[in-house]
Amino acid sequence: MTLREVAFGLFGAYRLARFDALGMTFFDTSITGFWRSFFAAALVAPLYLTMLFSQIVAGDVVAALPRFFIVQAIGYVILWVAYPLLMIPVTDFLDRGNKYLGYIVAYNWSAVWQQLLFVPLTVLGRAGVLSPELGILLTIAAFIYVSAYIWFVALAALEIPGLVAFAILAGDLLLSFLIQLLVASMIT
Repeated sequence: MTLREVAFGLFGAYRLARFDALGMTFFDTSITGFWRSFFAAALVAPLYLTMLFSQIVAGDVVAALPRFFIVQAIGYVILWVAYPLLMIPVTDFLDRGNKYLGYIVAYNWSAVWQQLLFVPLTVLGRAGVLSPELGILLTIAAFIYVSAYIWFVALAALEIPGLVAFAILAGDLLLSFLIQLLVASMIT
């Protein structure tokens, strides 16, 4: 993985975050680019750890710390693997199997920008820098924006109608919620 590949992946995802479908032209949509896009998980990991530490500092963790980190680490890997696996039959069903690699590449790189938005809000909220009301308002606004972003990535990468992209967004949110619920149940 070169710095150039990372820069192109992040720039393509940035363009998609601005609802510019030309962002897709910056991705390596080959099988090599597909595997390399999972490097985004390494870029997101420090942000994820920051969020976990903010939970500990805020006193929101009741489990033993080794168990907490082990379960969170496993959950993190599952979050990065489950959705791409789920999308194989979905893209085949939609007759978009030829767009699968590009979609997952765009989806993976977009996760970096999503976390760069959510993690500071979470950390500032837990630290008491944001009032509870402002924290909730900003989190709702961020959730709406990121949902639109994820919807647009599906729309642009898979070249599907908006309603179908919305169904994919709903499936993504449901899968993420279920995995997070499972992780939470294992550390309480």
